[in-house]
Amino acid sequence: MDGWRQTHKCCLNLKDNATVLCDDPYAPVTPTITCKSTRDWLLKPSCTKIKCPVPQPDNGTFFFNNEQINAGQVLAMGSLIQLKCSPGFTSSNDTSRTCLYNQMWSEPASNCTLISCSLPPPDFKNGKYDAGQHSQPFQYNQSVRPLCDHGFYLELGDIRQCNETNSWSGVDPRCSAITCNKPPVFSSGHYNSTETIYAYGSILVPTCDTGYFIANNVTQRICLKNSTWVGGNPVCNMVQCAEPSVENGFVKSNITLYNYTMEIAIECLKGFEIKLGSSTRTCDENGRWGTQQLKCEETRSGESMSQVVVVVGGIGGSLVAVGVAVGVILYIIIR
Repeated sequence: MDGWRQTHKCCLNLKDNATVLCDDPYAPVTPTITCKSTRDWLLKPSCTKIKCPVPQPDNGTFFFNNEQINAGQVLAMGSLIQLKCSPGFTSSNDTSRTCLYNQMWSEPASNCTLISCSLPPPDFKNGKYDAGQHSQPFQYNQSVRPLCDHGFYLELGDIRQCNETNSWSGVDPRCSAITCNKPPVFSSGHYNSTETIYAYGSILVPTCDTGYFIANNVTQRICLKNSTWVGGNPVCNMVQCAEPSVENGFVKSNITLYNYTMEIAIECLKGFEIKLGSSTRTCDENGRWGTQQLKCEETRSGESMSQVVVVVGGIGGSLVAVGVAVGVILYIIIR
């Protein structure tokens, strides 16, 4: 019989007991045998090869010689099995077990527990984590997303997951302020600020130099979250004045558009004159020829006299009065 070592060829006394010993890797089928009245053993001693049935682990699988082995299969004494936990589970104990002489597996008994992260990742400056519908404790592979506060962008970091070590993947996020560099200068104008760096949301207002106007409707520029300025560069064009229409007169010129500060000379038709303002006008910063009306009015020099008095002759030293204009009297003394 395999492994049997005979210590007594026969029994001497009724009901004497003997211990059955087996060589490794064998174990007795019946550890103790008893003497019969016939001075023979009640049971024939026998040995069987030691084997351990593979247990059924919770949330995992056993491997033998790097191959998966199913629960219930038997392995010989000394066999070493290794526990591999299912995804989302982990073991904090030694995952290897050995088949022992007593047909039991060595302790400690390995087990797989659910992976979880009890707390979210540490807080970070100028932002927070968005866990979506997840809540504490976070389970394996559940994730949180770093979000930066308004006016900041995510310079470092990404989505973080609860991993197999009960900790969070990735690095601590870093949120930096959104800024815009100074926009390019534009001809014949300037912005209302001369800083070189501007925070997100900053507003710049362009202004043209005197005698110029914004021709492309860019009235402001705003620093956006992608660090660019909304709107194009302002375009400043020189103010121009159109040739004026002069009532009872004209402008002696061969051009129809006049730039800022250019002058014109107004000439009136015969019998008319400018009575309000100068006959020379300048194109101003508003594209106008001043504020006074461009108008030639009829000349009043030909109006009739309201009083004419002539005294002729008279006694020596008489006074002759001659009216020559309205409200004007010329006195001539005739001697």
